[in-house]
This record gives sequence, structure tokens and C-alpha cells, in this order.
Amino acid sequence: MSFITFEGIDGAGKTLQARLLRDRLVREGYKVWLTEEPTKGVIGAVLRDFVEGRISLREETVALLFAADRLEHLREIEKALSDNVYVISDRYLLSSLAYQGSKLPISWVKEINRFARLPDLVVLLDLPPEVAYSRVLRKGAFDRDLKRLSRVRELYLKLSEKPPWRDVTVKIDASQGPEEVHSDVVKALRDKGLI
Repeated sequence: MSFITFEGIDGAGKTLQARLLRDRLVREGYKVWLTEEPTKGVIGAVLRDFVEGRISLREETVALLFAADRLEHLREIEKALSDNVYVISDRYLLSSLAYQGSKLPISWVKEINRFARLPDLVVLLDLPPEVAYSRVLRKGAFDRDLKRLSRVRELYLKLSEKPPWRDVTVKIDASQGPEEVHSDVVKALRDKGLI
């Protein structure tokens, strides 16, 4: 089975597209586990408090917590894969490299995540930061810095063009309608022989 992750800046539509893919694969008879980062575990709960603005943490602490949450998450991911379950994750390692790497030395962020496995496919939903920002604000999510979103997007694009990410990443225009994006996602999976 395959491990597929959805990545992109806030507002790119990762959660919706992960759900659409899960629903499609289930209809086609596959066993699927849809998961997310931060997780719903103990470490993930602290990260959610941070992401939602309820607590303040140093950037280094956030990066370490994401790496720790990911290692615990990976145990569950590997078990599901060994049970022939498709694993779809709404965010994973590339998020840490782009988000924490936008404020911290990216070499250090890579180092603390060195035990995380590479997904079989990374779906990078690419969107201009201005469009993403307007989507996030419409949802009532906590305010994001437009300059930071731009920097994070640049890092996503730069990382996706370098090994090892280049071989597993497909970039999709997330400014399209949800159904068009979904069609592109399904085509990417077919092209890679994952379905």
C-alpha cells in the first residue's frame, strides 16, 4: 500500500483534497486511513494549542515537538501500511521543513527529522499566498503573516525540486476548483502506479 501526503501553505485545500481522495479510494474498495499532523496524540495536542494561538512557544520548541509528534505518528503509519492500508496524511515532514525552516536553520530541522520516512507520493497544492491568505481569513482562522506565507511557499517549491523530494512530489495548481484539483490528484496517483 501507499503513503500519500498533502502539503502546501495554509488555505491551499489540503484537508478537503485529502478527504476527497480518501472517499474515492474507499469507493474503489481500498482500505484507507486518513490522518493528519499535528496528530491527535498528547504531543499533537500541545502543538494544536500553539497553532490555534492558545499558547506561546519558542520556534525551536515547536520544531522539536513536531519532530517528536511525527516519530510517534510514524509508528501508526508503518503499522497501517503493513496491514495493507493506504495512508493519507494532511501534512507531514515537508510542512516542518517549509514552516519551521522559514524561521530556523533548515539543516537543523532536517537533522531532527532524520528518522522520518519519505512518503510514496507528496501532493504539493500550490497557491499564490494572496489567494491562500484570503481563504484563511474567510474561514476565520487565526491571522497569518502574508510575508511568511510567501517565504513558506518559496521553501515548498525549492525543496520539491531537490532530492529526495523531487522524485516523490507532484505539484498541483490549487487555484483551480476543488473537483479539478481532485482530478489532478487522481491522475498523479495513476501516473505513479499507486492506484
